[in-house]
Amino acid sequence: MDALREDEILRSNGKRGIYGVVEKEDAAIILPVDNGQVWLVEQFRYTIGERALELPQAAGRWRLRS
Repeated sequence: MDALREDEILRSNGKRGIYGVVEKEDAAIILPVDNGQVWLVEQFRYTIGERALELPQAAGRWRLRS
């Protein structure tokens, strides 16, 4: 189950703040390759204030099938 945690931090400008962290279950990172090209997803990341290219991720409960 996901849980929210708030950490008290000291910013680089000397001011105190709160940093919210979502603690999640284990996840898998997927490396999608198509004809030698790696596919990425674009996500907005609040912590850096901009969009970032990332590998797709998946979390949850699943079973491997043989």
